Amino acid sequence: MTIDNYEFQNIKSFLKENNFILSNDLPRKVGNGQSNPTYILTDNGNKKFILRTQPKGDLVRGAHRLDREFNVLRGLSNQKFSVPKPILICEDKLTIGRDFYIMELGKFKIRVNAICPGTIKGSRMVRVIRDKSKFLKIQKKKIEKEFISMASMNCWIYEEDIGKMCSFLISKDGERISGQAIAVDGNATRMD
Repeated sequence: MTIDNYEFQNIKSFLKENNFILSNDLPRKVGNGQSNPTYILTDNGNKKFILRTQPKGDLVRGAHRLDREFNVLRGLSNQKFSVPKPILICEDKLTIGRDFYIMELGKFKIRVNAICPGTIKGSRMVRVIRDKSKFLKIQKKKIEKEFISMASMNCWIYEEDIGKMCSFLISKDGERISGQAIAVDGNATRMD
């Protein structure tokens, strides 16, 4: 999936309106992933930037949330974490039909780790427990206890637990960790 010339001209116009002038024609795609396509842009000062877009087509509600990605990067950048600085986001679907944002091109010592969360206590699990309870005609407390028992630590995982792992991985203490799949799941022993 690539950006066509029509889309790119619209992106350039949007960026120009926000005092960001590009010098290249079509951006160069980075990687082979399709989830949120990523491209390298060059401004008129020959500085390189990253363009991230949602994929083309209909999206599942809540998927490919570039606004969330942009805001997480902005928050980390504002707290002086070593992350690429987010510059500008466009959530106006009239521009190219999907969201996109621009950020600095980060340093090339890129580390890649996967965080594998367990069952996270939050609004989604509240709905799952409610619906399962209703369907099976079992009390919600019993369903919740069943989910908790799937981890040997007998506890929920919270969004903060995932955030703390992210913070560790991008900290100085985690700078030599790469290529890992890290489970933050309370040592899940079953997933039924």
